[in-house]
Formats: sequence, structure tokens, C-alpha cells
Amino acid sequence: MRKTSALLVSVLIAWSFLWGTSPLSAQERVFRFDVEAAIESDASLTVTEHIGVVAEGKDIRRGIIRSLPTDFTDSEGKKRRAGLELLSALLDGTPTEAQVSRAGGSLEFRLGDPDVLLSFGEHVFTITYRTTGQLGFFETHDELYWNVTGNDWAFPIDRASFRAKLPGKNFGEGFSAIEFYTGKRGAKGQDARLLTDGTVESTAPYFPGEGLTVVFSWPRGIIAPPAEPAPVIERWASSPYRMIHLGMPVLLLAVMLLIWLVWGKDPASRPVIPLFEPPAGTEAGFARYVRTMTADDRAFAAMILGMAVKGVLSIHESTLAGEMAKKGGNTPSAAGAAMKFLSKLAGKSYRLRLYREKLEKTGLTADERMLADTLFGTTRDEVHLSSADRPVIQDAFHLLGKSFRERGRPLLRTNLGKWLGGVALFELYAVAMIILMAVSGQPRFEPILAVISGPFLLLPLALPLPSGKGSMVTKFFVRFFFPAIFLFVAAGACLAGASSGLDVDLLSVPGPLLCVAVLLVFKPLMKVRTEEGARVSESIEGLRMFITAAEKHRLEMMNPPEETPRLFEKLLPYAFALDAADTWADRFQNVLSAAGYSPSWYQGDLNAFTTSAGVATFTSGFSGAVSSGTRSSGSGGSGSSGGGGGGGGGRGW
Repeated sequence: MRKTSALLVSVLIAWSFLWGTSPLSAQERVFRFDVEAAIESDASLTVTEHIGVVAEGKDIRRGIIRSLPTDFTDSEGKKRRAGLELLSALLDGTPTEAQVSRAGGSLEFRLGDPDVLLSFGEHVFTITYRTTGQLGFFETHDELYWNVTGNDWAFPIDRASFRAKLPGKNFGEGFSAIEFYTGKRGAKGQDARLLTDGTVESTAPYFPGEGLTVVFSWPRGIIAPPAEPAPVIERWASSPYRMIHLGMPVLLLAVMLLIWLVWGKDPASRPVIPLFEPPAGTEAGFARYVRTMTADDRAFAAMILGMAVKGVLSIHESTLAGEMAKKGGNTPSAAGAAMKFLSKLAGKSYRLRLYREKLEKTGLTADERMLADTLFGTTRDEVHLSSADRPVIQDAFHLLGKSFRERGRPLLRTNLGKWLGGVALFELYAVAMIILMAVSGQPRFEPILAVISGPFLLLPLALPLPSGKGSMVTKFFVRFFFPAIFLFVAAGACLAGASSGLDVDLLSVPGPLLCVAVLLVFKPLMKVRTEEGARVSESIEGLRMFITAAEKHRLEMMNPPEETPRLFEKLLPYAFALDAADTWADRFQNVLSAAGYSPSWYQGDLNAFTTSAGVATFTSGFSGAVSSGTRSSGSGGSGSSGGGGGGGGGRGW
């Protein structure tokens, strides 16, 4: 038994050694990185890299991507771009596909056939490229300061070497000094050695993030400095697609204008005459919905006010001081003064009290009965218009909005689908610009701006948001904060220009933003009334004309009803819904005072309905209370590893 156990343990140890603990057999890595650089008489550099990799089908499946930086900042702070041209690419000595693309300040060589998977094991990629603007010319010497391997490889590098030659010389000849540095970027490690032939060779493996950098110096005069080592990168460069960017807003404007002319205009209007009665079956809240095309808090409040006028419920107004007086009796004078002050700060609160016995007798409409059932259920008799009863108020508000939209279908058309057609045209343009940018291999800011303008600018500004006190935070973040951050980042990228890694054409940048502006302008314009809706709207405007009429003698010719407290009360919900409550109260101030009017459906300040100012205070406070309930609150040793030209890194694909 012991022999069997020992044999089993030995087998497991051998298996672990062969398959689990052998990093060299299973780990993808660069097993060799040998580089030769020929310094040409025109100050260019021809570089050949032999990159041997071990492929295991993990990251290295079809080949490798060699990334080489081209953009750098010179001693004067100018941003320059070195020339870089791929001359040839081999895989195991045979020509292979090589795709060149720009990634910010670097060029990437994608080596390998996209349709062929590499066999497991060792493979050698050989690339030759020509680059300019890489030599340094100084008072006492000239030099090549070159990052041989780059520090951004995703794999460890087992071995690396570098050698260089001057024009007309053999490798290693004619150099006055050769230095090297190893390790992470900025390090001055010495894990390399200088061979007798002038080759620099690593003496230890380099882990990801580490690399080899060399400095080869020679006397001045061997190579003439170029007129300009590398061209300066212009901060802003003209886009080849400028006409598309500038023409797109014009095209979109023409399309949206055509859509609006065909589908976005109300039917021909008829003369509006004063009406003394609301349209049949139209509550005050729904009249506001038809007029504004929005189911807002004021429409909800108008519905409740209409139900109160019908006598099915009453509105009870209270203040903090009043509630405390009821509970505590007499209050010392100092405390009473403080309570009055706090009461002003806290404002007024409102309660709704249902008279359940009148539900079947008052001729409530379907929406009014729905509100009563939702707010009070089967057992409740009171609802507080505050955060305390916010859930049931929100449910009632949402159900009312849903009902209004359903009732409004025959009367109103949003034409949202036709507006979204314009949005689709804008997004098609944005995607096309991204595709053109990808094909060109030149990263540009304008296509990216076009793509992100939809979700980060158009959507926040076009998204319908609820109104009300509790929605202020939501409105701030959606309508202001997110668009402001987007525009701030876009402006920063424009000012940075090419230094951001993206080419920017200032004349093309307004194109996507103008497209968004066109769509935002036409969205509300696309809301229209049907023929039936236009007639209902005219009736509502006729009622408002009567409510807001200032010259009574013009109306008297049409036999208007007598101005009585009953008429005031009947049309008060409509005056409130149509934003004319103050005017309506002004007209009836003397009538109400003479009659000593005190509405049976209101319990609160006895002077609220004796003056127009009192009515205005009540309607404002009541509307605010409803809103609060409907909304929720949300060289020479100066070098280092990673310095100089060359560099970059690589990865598999």
C-alpha cells in the first residue's frame, strides 16, 4: 500500500513538473529581440528587427502587433512627428501580411495573416523600416539615442541585442562611445554588456514593462544634419472630410424642414370666439394637456381642484404654527414668535379629505374617479400633499398622465417617428465618419465628436423630463451638468489639437454640434394637433378668452353669464389650468367680497378668497404642494531606459 502511494505521489510530481511548473514551455514570450540599425548619410535610419516569439494560441494566435512611437516633444517644447515607413515584413523567412495603422502618437504594424492561425511553438517575425528625425546633433558630438525593445511589451523578453553602423563602416566601427540602460522606463539598470564588435547584448531577461535602451555617439561631421529633423505637428489640421461635416447640418436642416412642412403643422385655424362653458367632457387638467401637450404637475393639481369644487373632497391648508397651536394650546410670546418665524420658513401644507358618500352623486368623470380610487383606495379618507404620501400621489400622477396620453391620441400627434428619422440620418453620418476614419488609419476628433454627441448631448437635452420641485436635481444633472461636461471636454480636445493624439479641424467641429441643434429645434415643432384636436383647442382658447377678458362690455354683447360666486368657483379650476387664475380672481374680487364668499371645499386662511392676491397665494402654494408629492428627490550618463527614439512595444493578436 505504501509503495502504491509513493508511486502515485511520484507520478503527480512528475506531471506537475512537466505541465505546471515549466514556465518556458507554456508561457508566451519573446525569446529573441535582435535589432540592426544602419545610419544613412541623409540622417535617416534603416532598422531591421528580428522578433522571435513563442506562440501558445493564447494572446499570440495569428501574429503580433509592433507599436512604434512617432510623435515626440523637442527641447523647445514643439510637438514633432518622426517619419516612419515599413519596408518589408517576414514570418519565418517568408513574406507575410502587414497592416499599418495609426494609434495616437504611434504607428502599429499588425503582422500575420488574419485567416491563418500560427502553429504552437517558436516563430520569428522580421521587419525592416525606415525612419527619420531620430538622430541628435550636438556641439561636441552626434548620437543615436534609441529604445531598442520598447517598454510596452505584454510578454517577457528572454534575450535582446542591438548593433549599429555608420555610412561606409562596418557594424560597430567609428563610434566614439556606446552606452546602454535597462529596466523600467526612467531606470538606469545595467543588465547588458558591450561585445567587442560593438554589439550591446542583454545579460538578463526583461519582464513586461522593462526594456533595453542604447546611446551610440560619433564625432561631428560624419553626417550632415537635416534642414529640419522632423516636421512640426500642426495643432490644427484641415480634415479631408470638412465639406461633409459642414454640409451635414445643411442637409439635415433641409430634411427636417421638409418633414415639418409636410407633417409638422397644425390644421388651418378658425376664428376663436369667447366661450362661457368648457368643452363637453373636458376636465380642467385635460384642457391644460390639450393646450400644452404635456401632462405636468399643474394639470394634476387642476384635476384635484376640480374634484374639490364638485364637492367630492375638500382641501385643508395648515401651517406649522397652526398645527402646534392645536396640539399645545397657548404658547409663550417668545416661543410663539419663533414658531411664526419657523412657520414662514416651512410654508403651508395641504391635506385632501374625501367625502366617500358623494362619490356616486357628483358626476365624476372616469379620470376623476380613477384619481379618487388611486389616492384614497377603499379605506383612506385623507391624503397629505407631501413626501409622506408621495408613493400614492406618484401612482395617481402617472396613471393620469397615461390616461391623458391615451385620450389625446385622436387629438394630438407627436410625430416622434418622423423626428427619429432625422436622428437616424445624423447617426448614419456619424457612423460613416467613423468608418472613413478607420479606413484612413488617421485618428480624428470630428468623427468621434459626431458619434458621442448623440448620447451625451442630444439625448440629455431631448429626453422628456417631469416637472416639479423634486425634479430640480434631475433637471440640473440631465439638462445642464452632463451636457456642460461634454462641451467642456470637447472644448479641451479642440484647444489641445494634435497634442491630444487626435487631429482636429476647427472648421469641421461645429458640424456635429449644429446637427444636434437642428434636431433639438425641430423636436417640439413636430408636435401637432389633428383636425379634431384643433377644434377642441379652439374651444379651450375660447374659454380662456372669456376668463382673461379685460373689457367686459365686448363680452356683454354676447350675453355672458352673470358674474356670481358660483361662476367663479365653476371655472376656477380651468383658470388655474390655463395660467389665468390671477386674472380670474381680479374680475371677481368685488363680487366675492360682497357675497362674503367662503368655499365649502376649502379649510384654511379665511382671507384667501377675499382678494386676488389671496387666490394667487393659494393657487401657488397648492400647486407647489402637489409638485412636492408627485416628484422624487438623486549620453554622459544622462540617458535612461525607455528614453530616446524607437521604443513602443507589442502584443499578440
